[in-house]
Amino acid sequence: MTSDARVLNWRFVVPSSQERLLLLSVDDESVPDAVVPARTATELGLAIREGPFTGIVVGDLAAWQAIHAEGNRSSELLPLLVMSLADGGWLYAGFPNRWAPGALLRRRHFTSRALERGLRAAGFSEIRTYFALPSQRCPAYLVSADRRAELDYFLNRLFFPYVGSSSPRTARSKQRLLDWGRWAALRVPHRMRVALSPGMAIVATRSA
Repeated sequence: MTSDARVLNWRFVVPSSQERLLLLSVDDESVPDAVVPARTATELGLAIREGPFTGIVVGDLAAWQAIHAEGNRSSELLPLLVMSLADGGWLYAGFPNRWAPGALLRRRHFTSRALERGLRAAGFSEIRTYFALPSQRCPAYLVSADRRAELDYFLNRLFFPYVGSSSPRTARSKQRLLDWGRWAALRVPHRMRVALSPGMAIVATRSA
């Protein structure tokens, strides 16, 4: 298990049943009895074929899509994960937001709306969305994005503009940028906040 427990915060938002779990890790994290493939297309394919699973966690969907594409250039990973999920099972997927600042530099990006449409078409009856803060790779906070009130509370009561930097000047500049982002996020429409969040996460439960 990785020393950074934040990458395991998905455990607080998924259903409690984890009888047979596939974990596509962000770093090298693991949980007892989970199937955790190495970061190659071959090992990923072998792990998927071990299904069906009662729960699937993909901490960074874009990163694992890139790994999958190394051996399957024209294939999308998410439909394969859905097919390896048992009826009544659940899926957690963290992903970089398409419209977030800096997204154009990424090879692959997603939107929560598009993913939700695809999952509902695949038979998922319950879908919840979360802001993954500060990013999907480091979900220190998973704040519900289904209503405005939760993020407002987080920004007003829990937000702290911490930055790590060896340069005091750089740290102050980053803190000012975070403070400005907080000020703006409290005032813009909620749909814009969802669109511009750097990272998001979806928890979806498949109909039994």
